[in-house]
Amino acid sequence: MHSWYSRSPRGHPQDAEPDRRHAASPYKKSKASTQTHIVFGVKSTVGALERGLAIFRAHGVDLAHIESRPAVTNVGKADYEFFVTTNADAAQIEKCVEKLKEETTHITGAK
Repeated sequence: MHSWYSRSPRGHPQDAEPDRRHAASPYKKSKASTQTHIVFGVKSTVGALERGLAIFRAHGVDLAHIESRPAVTNVGKADYEFFVTTNADAAQIEKCVEKLKEETTHITGAK
């Protein structure tokens, strides 16, 4: 089971420092690994998430982690935001980002 925190020397989670491996900026390579984190928003419509995820599938990009939440800001007037993590190379990611711009309300950190 994956732990989202580091254990302290005594083994008590409440004494541990938080694990910062997944705190990298969206759509930027993490220096500690080869993972890229992307955040994109969608309107609450039937099939919105599927259309976004189909873009990654079409470009052969494997997603290591997917997380969702209701949008807390008005960026792009999104209803939901999705956080995805991938180990794909930069060329594949750039192709996905271009297509995601057409299907999503915003992509945080995209150029």
